[in-house]
This record gives sequence, structure tokens and C-alpha cells, in this order.
Amino acid sequence: MVFMESSTKLKPGSKPTSRILAIPDELVEPLREQMRSIEGPHVFRRYVSLRRDFEVILRRAGIPKKDELGRKVTSHSFRHTYATLMAEQIGNNQLLLMKLLGHKQISTTTRYCHPTAPLVRLNLKSRVSGSCKVVEVQAAESA
Repeated sequence: MVFMESSTKLKPGSKPTSRILAIPDELVEPLREQMRSIEGPHVFRRYVSLRRDFEVILRRAGIPKKDELGRKVTSHSFRHTYATLMAEQIGNNQLLLMKLLGHKQISTTTRYCHPTAPLVRLNLKSRVSGSCKVVEVQAAESA
């Protein structure tokens, strides 16, 4: 894993800041090649038509324009996906996730993260005790 410094987006009147991003080893050389092919300090060229170019990127990656629920996929959708997947990888540690996403407020981080419920198998055992049915719930052994 290689770490790269990245500047964050700026709001008018704010000071530029930077943060460290983790880059998988297998992406380092392709990113360096990409940087050599572009003039200036950026990794990727500036897009002329964001909507058209994003649709081309989706098509080349084989990603449908709508998700399973019929919602339109936008470039911002990937930030939510990253936040959710990263949260699962780090044990839903919201403070660490906040740092990884570059947020200043935990409330922003929680809006980006959509954790999934863990899959839990339950063993249900019932028995009759007097006039009541008692149900015992125990977590099943992991398969």
C-alpha cells in the first residue's frame, strides 16, 4: 500500500488542506503513467461534458445507469459506496471513517455510510411451560 497526498475541495475563503490517501500497490504505476500523459498537476484530464463522459465511463466499466432500486447512478454514488464498503472493512469505526473520507463532522460521515445488517443465523427452540410457549433463541455456529 502506498500513501499519496491529496488536496481537498475548497470552499470560497477557506485555506487549502491536504490528506493522505491509501493507494493499492497495483494502481501506483498505472496512475504514474496517467500523470505523465496529462499536462499540469492533475492525474486526469478535465472533462468537457461531465454527463456524457460519465456515461462513457459507466458503459466501459459495464455499470448500469440505474441501481437495483431504479435510482440513477451518479459519480457521487461511488462516494457513498466507498464509505459503506470501507466502514464494513474497518469494523464500522465512524471516527476512522471520518478521517478517511476527509470530513470535519461525524454527522457528514454518517450520511455517507449505509451499513448492511450482518447475516445472523438463529436456532429457534420452543417448549411449552405451563400455558405459555417459551422460545429460546441462540446464535447458530458459523458455517
